[in-house]
Amino acid sequence: MLVAALFTLLVVFVNSASTHLDRNSYILRICDGPSCGPRGSFEVRESLKAELGESYIQLEFSNCFNACKRSCNIALVNKENNLACIIPGMSAAEKSKQCFSYVNTDRENKEIFRVSNLLRKYFDLSEE
Repeated sequence: MLVAALFTLLVVFVNSASTHLDRNSYILRICDGPSCGPRGSFEVRESLKAELGESYIQLEFSNCFNACKRSCNIALVNKENNLACIIPGMSAAEKSKQCFSYVNTDRENKEIFRVSNLLRKYFDLSEE
């Protein structure tokens, strides 16, 4: 548990120390497993495309992340090493599973906006 917590802090520190991250080096993977699929993963993908723009970051469907109770789940994955990223602003539960959780298109798209804003901040491209 302590090792996982230290690793999380290290990942956040290293990633936040960079002045600019190339978003073309990342994929946003949207779970389309047996729990997330029926709970709206396609609608989540379309809403993220609409919110972020068609070419902001590569979006793709993925197999189950094993976080089914918190679906729909989305992981930001580094293309180079195929590892999920933990970014500032994720909840403790999201950090432990290394994916955004409970992302859906109801409640006026609050979760879509939250994920979109965290991604913009992470890539140092937030609109001011």
